[in-house]
Amino acid sequence: MNVSHRAVVVVVGANLAQLPTAMRPLVIVLLGHHNTGDYAVAGTAAAAGSIGMAVTAPLWGRLLVSRGHRLVLCATTAAAAAAQLALAVMSHTTGFIALAAVAGLTSPPAVSSGRALLPALVPGSGLSRAYTGNALAQELTYVLGPLWVVWWSTAGGPPAALVACAALGVIAVAAMLAAVPREQAAPSAALAGPPTALRRPAVRTVSLVHLSYMAAIGAMWVLLPGFASTAGDGAGAPWLVTAWSLGSLAGGAAIAVRGRRRGLADAYLRRLALLAGTSGLPALAGTMTEMALAVLVFGIGLSPWLATADELTARAATAAGAGEAYGWQIAAGQAGSAVGSAVAAAVIAGERVAGPPFLLVTVPLGIALVLAVTRRRTLAAGG
Repeated sequence: MNVSHRAVVVVVGANLAQLPTAMRPLVIVLLGHHNTGDYAVAGTAAAAGSIGMAVTAPLWGRLLVSRGHRLVLCATTAAAAAAQLALAVMSHTTGFIALAAVAGLTSPPAVSSGRALLPALVPGSGLSRAYTGNALAQELTYVLGPLWVVWWSTAGGPPAALVACAALGVIAVAAMLAAVPREQAAPSAALAGPPTALRRPAVRTVSLVHLSYMAAIGAMWVLLPGFASTAGDGAGAPWLVTAWSLGSLAGGAAIAVRGRRRGLADAYLRRLALLAGTSGLPALAGTMTEMALAVLVFGIGLSPWLATADELTARAATAAGAGEAYGWQIAAGQAGSAVGSAVAAAVIAGERVAGPPFLLVTVPLGIALVLAVTRRRTLAAGG
């Protein structure tokens, strides 16, 4: 298998392995209500899973180097699968929440591993396209993941959906590791690096920016269904999310073909500025059609910017700290998303969702842009 084929398998495998984690909030809410009959328990369990993942993501990322990708991925995948299988049949309230937390704590660092391995599998000239391809695969996960969950839930109920997700995660990790040369997935005592990847200024900058960015995304997940209900089409919310994702796929595909024509730090800032600028469009929408067009345009900048963020992190953290750096991004993302969702839910409670509430998306992205611009020197040093 040549380098390009290995990279493709790693990208596809890592993102398929991420599907159980990405769909966990949806699956746990469905399963929680199915098993316990209480949406409050289901919501608490989903939150416990997210918090658990945020707590351990940096640790698993750091252990990828010191203990090796194979050991860490195999151990966490086995533990997470066991927790999910137990969760599928758990109906006791406390036990359900506890198992959801364990599933979060043991979330395999497949995405961190895949992103960290790409520089070793792809020549420098093709690295930007590789990270763009990874961002596209990640977007496809969020487009196809809900369909996967709905299909299995319809066929066998929420327990079947959870078991199917767990099985897919195991298979994807196995395929991913089979594609990686053993020496590149082994522990490396030579890569001592700093005590933590956060010692690198560029990693701190990207993590802080990612936290603010994810606050905007968390708000969007609450606002779009609210807008659809306000517009009298509550069932249309998934179509708005689909339009948003299609915009992201289109933007990523364009960059994959065109390539990056500017310096890495400059591209990171320009693409973030595009995101912040177009985030104001949903606030202008008054109908479902207008909102679909607004989120389609807003989505165009998502995959390209995420690709530059991933590449910048890899170059700044180096092989010694990339896994941990991506872990910190995941932790920051979980925290930002939770804050954004909570604030949006509080703001729109009982209110009409249109216009000004969508500034809850624009403001965090504006803050992210200000952070990135004021810390531009750290980005230039990292990229």
